[in-house]
Amino acid sequence: MPSAGRSRRRRYPSLEARERSQPNDGGGDVATPESSLASLHQECVSGTPAQTQNDPDRAGDIRFGVAIPREPGEIGVYLRSFHHDESFGGGFEGDGRGFSMEQEDSARIRSSVVIGGTTTGELEVGEFSGYSDPTEFVETFQGLGDPETCIDHDSEGGASMRLRLSHAGSNPLIPFSPDIDASVALQIDASDPERLVITPDLRGDLFPNAEAFLRDHQGNGVYLDVHALAQPENVSLLFGTGGSEMGTRTREMAVLRDEQGAFTGVEYRGHQFTLAEWNAAFENLTP
Repeated sequence: MPSAGRSRRRRYPSLEARERSQPNDGGGDVATPESSLASLHQECVSGTPAQTQNDPDRAGDIRFGVAIPREPGEIGVYLRSFHHDESFGGGFEGDGRGFSMEQEDSARIRSSVVIGGTTTGELEVGEFSGYSDPTEFVETFQGLGDPETCIDHDSEGGASMRLRLSHAGSNPLIPFSPDIDASVALQIDASDPERLVITPDLRGDLFPNAEAFLRDHQGNGVYLDVHALAQPENVSLLFGTGGSEMGTRTREMAVLRDEQGAFTGVEYRGHQFTLAEWNAAFENLTP
């Protein structure tokens, strides 16, 4: 199955008050986090398992390609590319699941980054990682991909940041196969410790499915966006630049938090939702 090797829209069931906004209510082009990320500082890592940056004492926090927030004020940003079928492409093992934030669920590629200082207004990029789950064909041939994960971000230490998490990787069992490319760009405003304001922008190849979400230090999750694959067997969608708009095109959202920085709900277009309500709108979407 397309797994992984090197880096670079379907709508969810609507909650009554959670109407999807038009790309631009006032006419003209809309600035997105992705469109403003040119020429920023970039760091990349490839290989399996993941890399731990800067702090060797926390190396055990990264397992199976997952960078994990551990302290109050830290959040994890997660991006995963997966195929929902048990099998696809003539015999490649799929992930056999829907949209999920469970750490144990498999994915063709997964990447993640920890961002600290979200409660103090001093944002900083921490450890980041990438990983590909094993690839298997007709229950006989196996391989492990070598994805590349990249982080692009602007200056650290302030209450706002532009950041892009991206990954790319090819099928290790097929030489010269095209990469699965996916990225999520974020505009983050942490000036209010009780409201983490984020504008997400999910892009990539239209094959396979993709999901982007956040986690806090207590393990609470919040979806940023998801992409549901419209043509499950159309591998030709992998060819291209990986910059296609994907997902529900969620616009500015505020993640509500308590005094420790733990997620308590979401505010979107003037309406508040519990974590369960918000996340169900994405998990109820069938890939």
